[in-house]
Amino acid sequence: MNKIRKELREIRYYYQRKEIFDEANGKIGENRIIHTATRYNRIMCKALPQLYDLYNGLYVRGMTQYAYAEEVAYTPEYVQILHKQLLIYLKKEIEEENFTKRAGVYP
Repeated sequence: MNKIRKELREIRYYYQRKEIFDEANGKIGENRIIHTATRYNRIMCKALPQLYDLYNGLYVRGMTQYAYAEEVAYTPEYVQILHKQLLIYLKKEIEEENFTKRAGVYP
């Protein structure tokens, strides 16, 4: 779970500075966070709409949980519950993806 939290923070940072990363990619090369963000985005495309929206709000758009709660008219406590569900969903999907790769089965 801690690795997922760390990667989500990195994804948030990447999207907050995406223009800078895009410019640097041509000069330096592509940073690993782009691959991480692409992986998480692919996983989120299969998520429930509420979790997809939460991920977009918190990590792609860089909102705080409180600001997101205000925008979608949820209580901050409900956003915390959704966030826990998001973490559990990501953990399950990443573990399944890793198992599939180890087993040599590709979708």
